[in-house]
Amino acid sequence: MKLFTPCLRALLFLLLLLGAGRVGAQPAWQWATVLGGPSPAAAAAMASDDAGNVVVCGRFINTITLGTFTLTTGNVNGVYVARYNSAGVCTQAVKIDGAGLVLVVYDIALSPAGNVALAGSFTGSSLQIGSFGLSNSGGGGEDGFVAVLNSAGAWTQAEVVGARTYRDFVKKVAFDGSGNLVVGGEFGGPSLTLGSTTVLNAGTPSSTGQNGDVFVARLSSAGIWTQLVQAGGAYNDGLGGMAVDATGAVHVAGTFNYTMRFGLLAVGTSNLYNIFVATFGPTGNWTRAVSTGGAGIETVGGLALGPAGSLLVSGAYYSNGLVLGSVTLAHDGGSTADGYVAALDATGTWTWAARATGNATETLARMQVNTAGYVTVLGTFNGTSATLGTTTLSGNAPPTGGTNSFVAQLTPAGTWLSAYVVPDAGFARLAGVAADSRGQATLFGDFEPSSIRFGPYTLVSPLTPSNYSPISFVARFSGLVTAARAAAPAEVFTLAPNPTGHGPATAQVRLSWPEATTAPRPVLVLDNLGREVRRQELPARATSAALDVAGLAPGLYLVRCGAATGKLVVE
Repeated sequence: MKLFTPCLRALLFLLLLLGAGRVGAQPAWQWATVLGGPSPAAAAAMASDDAGNVVVCGRFINTITLGTFTLTTGNVNGVYVARYNSAGVCTQAVKIDGAGLVLVVYDIALSPAGNVALAGSFTGSSLQIGSFGLSNSGGGGEDGFVAVLNSAGAWTQAEVVGARTYRDFVKKVAFDGSGNLVVGGEFGGPSLTLGSTTVLNAGTPSSTGQNGDVFVARLSSAGIWTQLVQAGGAYNDGLGGMAVDATGAVHVAGTFNYTMRFGLLAVGTSNLYNIFVATFGPTGNWTRAVSTGGAGIETVGGLALGPAGSLLVSGAYYSNGLVLGSVTLAHDGGSTADGYVAALDATGTWTWAARATGNATETLARMQVNTAGYVTVLGTFNGTSATLGTTTLSGNAPPTGGTNSFVAQLTPAGTWLSAYVVPDAGFARLAGVAADSRGQATLFGDFEPSSIRFGPYTLVSPLTPSNYSPISFVARFSGLVTAARAAAPAEVFTLAPNPTGHGPATAQVRLSWPEATTAPRPVLVLDNLGREVRRQELPARATSAALDVAGLAPGLYLVRCGAATGKLVVE
């Protein structure tokens, strides 16, 4: 029979109407899973491929459980790196043992070959990453590091950045088209040396990291530093985002005070903490630098490549409007922040900007742009509501100091399409988003209450709430716009046999869909309370599969694949 009966069609149409008119309506959640336990685990960053596989990283204390993997650090502080497939199953998990150090991870990148690059910082005299021992000759200072994990789960490369008493950070990491690592960060000392190149700080440095400069470097797969450039001024400059395009050019965005130089280029302002966007060409020279002109404090939360050589920048601005060339965003007034996403074209001209506003502070952070130019962005608000275009989000009434998280989508022209509070019950901090070409988005973050809910999926923390008890999660939903349509036709499916003259389903039913996909997709079986009772992965490049229902108690079940949902009777 066809998937949707007339009654079910009418019910789903009514639910869609109700959801469309509801403030902060929720997306179609496909799955959600907890990362962590029995000890705290905080989320840091996520990377993905278009097949729906993701790599996540964060910090944990003592012991962490990731699917069937258990990692234990020799002391209290460690970093976890884990891979999850498109069905939400953990396929690999490794660690870096902090051994009592202050160990922080900031960013992660995934290469087409499946290699994972990790960027962070540590304090102490040494750090062991697999067979690589990193030494901090200065001792006591905070130094950056970058490391590479291959697809088999072995650490193949690790390098220290800094090794002095001053504070140095590796904030961003990416792969270029030749498989080299591009590393971006900040250095707080009078100079920074990587390989045979030394760059000087334009300001007066201090051991606390004040008056730091920005750096960008390139590291070959053989462990040779091949490029290093500096950018900065007399005061503190910070890196907030980095992206590498197909030509190997490196684009960076961040904040500066008064004046900042990029080789022979410079940007200037009469204010504190304005935004810069600059490009470092593959030949080793800064080729472009632009800045904003607002009168208030501005921040950068993310940078992403857009279509036709454009760049997307996200963040927040305080107190006054945000001036982007001929494009200006107003501000609500007062001391709180509004969030923004702005587009810069290939010529260095600001073309559009969109804002998130409300009755308190709103921020926009990490982004992902699909091939059609649609932007998926993470954000937060700590008031009772936030407005993005025509969509108003209602908060989950967080406690004092609490913040609501949301995920939103914009068109290539900068118009808000949709926005959802995430999760729909409880409070979470979002650390990463990955949107694929099929309209699905994977979210990575952590939460500290006893439980959170993503539609029909309730995640329960294994921890006893305390002053610091986060637990990480990964969750996926569908329904994002990829181009002209919001849902792939492969998400329409049929079930047979199903009770309409063929008898009830027993051990197996045949699930069929009209269009093959290039990657596996998860299918979920839910009971009448919306609880997951069975999960199965549908194969790539196929149009049918056997759905195993053996062992299920007799009754009515829902079968969900992507945005499509059908009912199944088991007798």
